[in-house]
Amino acid sequence: MRVTAHLISIALLSFGCANRAVEDYESKRQSLITSDLALRFDSEMHLSPKEQQVNQRFIALRDSMISGYLSSGFFPPAEPFHLSKQHVEETALFKLLRRMPKGGIHHLHGSAGIDFHWLINRAVEMDDCYVFWDDDTQQFLKGETRFYRQGEAPSGYRSTKDLDTVEGFREEWYDLLVFREETAQDSVQIWDEFEKVFQRINGFFDYQPVFKDYTRSMIDTLRADGLQHVEVRTIFRGGLYDLDHKPRSGYYNADSIIYLLKEVEAEVQAEDPNFTLRSIYTFLRFSPEEFVYQELIKAHYYKKRYPEMIVGFDLVANEDAGKSTYFFKGVWDEIDSLGVAYGTKMDLYLHDGESDWAHVQNLYDAYLLNSKRIGHGFNLMHFPSLLPAIREADICIEVSPLSNQILGYIDDLRIHPANYWLKYGIQCTISSDDPGIFDYNGLSYDFWHVTLAWELDLRALKQLALNSLEYSALDEHQKQQSIRAWESRWDTFVDEADVYFTNLTL
Repeated sequence: MRVTAHLISIALLSFGCANRAVEDYESKRQSLITSDLALRFDSEMHLSPKEQQVNQRFIALRDSMISGYLSSGFFPPAEPFHLSKQHVEETALFKLLRRMPKGGIHHLHGSAGIDFHWLINRAVEMDDCYVFWDDDTQQFLKGETRFYRQGEAPSGYRSTKDLDTVEGFREEWYDLLVFREETAQDSVQIWDEFEKVFQRINGFFDYQPVFKDYTRSMIDTLRADGLQHVEVRTIFRGGLYDLDHKPRSGYYNADSIIYLLKEVEAEVQAEDPNFTLRSIYTFLRFSPEEFVYQELIKAHYYKKRYPEMIVGFDLVANEDAGKSTYFFKGVWDEIDSLGVAYGTKMDLYLHDGESDWAHVQNLYDAYLLNSKRIGHGFNLMHFPSLLPAIREADICIEVSPLSNQILGYIDDLRIHPANYWLKYGIQCTISSDDPGIFDYNGLSYDFWHVTLAWELDLRALKQLALNSLEYSALDEHQKQQSIRAWESRWDTFVDEADVYFTNLTL
């Protein structure tokens, strides 16, 4: 009996120790989870009881979709966009996200910001509009568009009105302007095709008589998708052209472009007083240093002249092939003195980190140069010291998920680095970059993909939308006014979403 009792005592002691070990394990595990949740970018976002109710339904829809995709072996955020676009549009989640007020967009290139069906439909109605319709040459590409006086178009160019009588012309032309199939196997070839599209469309975009309507078409498309604030990157060098003045004559300079942007903003504000449009003065990173310096001077001049429109400066183009941000260190060193000379402050919104490579170190410079936001920032994972630095400096990253995928930087959006940044507490916004070229418009497609790939809920989406206004280039008064307008639209959306889910059968 004594032996049995002793064994029982040992067993009970062991059981008690095991229980304490299990409790200790569970406590430590929960502590880690709690710590991670506290780090998240949306940790301070609180939802109302109504929002919490809608969020539960939102999560149920999201998880149901993910479960279905995993069972079928087809997960759209891990597939080429063109294969799933139509399916995305048919989903209940997409229809809901189309209604969501998204705030603003930070990273958008104006010439590629529209639905190119609009460009084609407009082009075939216009006199003096020509498209190069022979095979590519060293000078021209098939599908390249420009305006000429009758009889002055170079060989190979044909009137769009004449070509429109050819069966299938519009469809073939559209195919030359968008990525609807996998263009290549690596980002080098993809960028080559990408830049060809800009060569094809810029002769239309830069034509003064259509520039304003082109921009308005872009704005109308964005507003229909829930955007109220737009920051567009604009390359001003060369200005616009028409048929009454010599090309590159400077007749339609940056003043002319800014004037038209201001006209568009005023027209839209007549319909929505809370709409705002801003421009980031942009130049090309493969240019000589002296050219970049001259453009920076012009940017200061125009920011002084139009402070309500020009908000900052950026360099764009393929980072893997172009000059580094550090290459222009001498230019950046002149910003303070130029600011004094022109009586204005030039903020940088640097387009850096759009690369897979560790040797592309532009993000160090974006941080050291106090860039207000960082465009893309994709290869940030290569620079561990920058992660806490960017978080502590509260630098927002402009994330363009579908652009990164379509341009070949990542195949599966589940492992997009921004999924980690958000969990680590780095603030981000969602942008579309060049949606016209990618065969879509608005931001709903990007939000759809990251909602599923990053398992986002309503709290996260609300924070991302709010970030687009809080980290915008608006002044503080304008920010608060814009945020108040957005909050009202968000509350309406929550009410509509509640009804939407009530009528939705999962």
